[in-house]
Amino acid sequence: MREQAKEIHKILVYEEEKERLDVFEKHVSQIPGIQVSRYNDISFDVTAAGVDKGHAIRDIRGRLGIGREWVLAIGDAPNDMPMLREAGVRIAMRNAKEEIRLFCDRMTASNEEDGVAQVLEHLDSYFPFHI
Repeated sequence: MREQAKEIHKILVYEEEKERLDVFEKHVSQIPGIQVSRYNDISFDVTAAGVDKGHAIRDIRGRLGIGREWVLAIGDAPNDMPMLREAGVRIAMRNAKEEIRLFCDRMTASNEEDGVAQVLEHLDSYFPFHI
């Protein structure tokens, strides 16, 4: 990882034994050039330092030349915060962590209730203008 840190797009590290995951996360997070995002007890993400979902949205907006008001983001965990900060319309999943629910403008159903699909079915209602 150390030699290829800049080339990492995303690695998901999964381990059901929380104590083992905690130890591995501690070691991985000390590698220069990468960052670790933890959002539950059984996994964490590894990305190149400075790269997150918000970075991806800024890049896409720049390439397409669109404003923040045209971006809708749906999240449920702390690793979604950079993405939600870049969106004009912020929607929390019903199962989202409290900090996400408080930050977002609206809420949809949980993951188990197909909350994302429900948003997509009524996309026009989330924007103050016609899309």
